[in-house]
Amino acid sequence: MKSQSEKKKKHQRSSKHKADPPNGYLRFTGVAFELVIFNLVVVWGGYKLDQYTGTKVPWFIIVSVFLSVAGTIFYLFKRLDTGDE
Repeated sequence: MKSQSEKKKKHQRSSKHKADPPNGYLRFTGVAFELVIFNLVVVWGGYKLDQYTGTKVPWFIIVSVFLSVAGTIFYLFKRLDTGDE
């Protein structure tokens, strides 16, 4: 059976160990999820605007697709160029 001092020493050693920073896969997985959610929200907004206005041609969906692509490219350049995590 371990004494209190041994448990305390083990806890002190483990608390000194710093967690490893997230690796590249984890970082890019987070970026991918952010972009998927962003694109879905923008296109869904265009779909709802088309429903609300009742246009025959889905202009808002078409515009929202281009906006989501432009926003995705802008976000990727901004996020990956600066190296923000």
